[in-house]
Amino acid sequence: MTLQHIGRIRNRMHPAAPLIIGDLHTIKDWKGDADGGPAGMLGLPRGEVLITDLELTAPEVCLGSEHAILLARGGKNKPLLDSMALADLLTKASESFERPPTSWTLEVPSGALVVSIAYNPTPEEGSDTSELDDDLFFEGETPMVPKVAPAAPTVLANEMAILPLRAGRYVVAKGILSDGFMKCEIRRAD
Repeated sequence: MTLQHIGRIRNRMHPAAPLIIGDLHTIKDWKGDADGGPAGMLGLPRGEVLITDLELTAPEVCLGSEHAILLARGGKNKPLLDSMALADLLTKASESFERPPTSWTLEVPSGALVVSIAYNPTPEEGSDTSELDDDLFFEGETPMVPKVAPAAPTVLANEMAILPLRAGRYVVAKGILSDGFMKCEIRRAD
């Protein structure tokens, strides 16, 4: 399985942040949450999204042909590439879980997956943001979800990754690797 490193997602306002993962169109309904929202699946008007807890702080984002991987070292907010070579990071991202991971199923009908900081709202670019909490939405700084998914994987303002994946159902598995690493693997269910 060939992986490409896309970038890193981090919260510039706080060293730790839960993540929200969802389809490009579904996630546009997220209004943000000062607590990051409840961990697990959450229903929004256009479908479900997944909110992770704080274990996957500031992950590196990698993309394969049919899957995505978020990789972090538990309790650390420093870029993994500060302490390891890119080849080592990609090898670690390909490692199997030490024990069975926690898993969820997520629909991605648009063909694009968005991973963002759960504190931030994720409105569509060009939408009216006057109803959003100013404490959560930093105008001009918090990235907005594009109307159409970019053709190439993109990280916006280090807070949101947009990953093109084939439309369908995905299994999101989160668990522990060796040496204190945490991994979230998003792989086609069929």
